[in-house]
Amino acid sequence: VIFDRKFVILMPFFIFVTRVAVVTGGNRGIGLEICKQLASNGITVVLTARDEKRGAEAVNTLGLSNVVFHQLEVSVPSSAARLADFY
Repeated sequence: VIFDRKFVILMPFFIFVTRVAVVTGGNRGIGLEICKQLASNGITVVLTARDEKRGAEAVNTLGLSNVVFHQLEVSVPSSAARLADFY
């Protein structure tokens, strides 16, 4: 908003919000289906799995541009810290 003595001009502005979901165990079963459903609804998905090869294969299987893979072992604090720095 710009104020002048006689006029008030409203300047349009845009806020872009990106929704991101992190799915643990996303390389198979329910986790894979959750990734698929979230991505199909326009949400950026970080598919995580312990095994890097299986996680990358899962992302390729989904074939969706808004799904990315990151290796994660939830029981290892340094692995979680790397995920926090990832996105």
